[in-house]
Amino acid sequence: TLFRELLRDAVQAAAPAAPAGYYDQNANPFGSKRRFLEAARRGAFPSTRVGKLVLAERAAVDAFIASRARCPAPAPKVDASDDLARRRRALEAAGLMPRTR
Repeated sequence: TLFRELLRDAVQAAAPAAPAGYYDQNANPFGSKRRFLEAARRGAFPSTRVGKLVLAERAAVDAFIASRARCPAPAPKVDASDDLARRRRALEAAGLMPRTR
């Protein structure tokens, strides 16, 4: 495992890094190289290729991600009296509660 860690560190140190203010396919907020490259290919944000790196401005990528953010759906309102009646009927059907008249 120590060998793998050293090898990984050496590969990362040798890999070209994106300039400040840019994301590349290896270091991006998508969490996946493939997702970043697919979005860049679709034209979701402006990108350019420099050697083996695909670069995109951080501001453009962050704006794209912010535009895709979803608001959480509001929780459905539950009528407590309806829920209580449903539970009571279930208990009565199971014979665990005397029937009410």
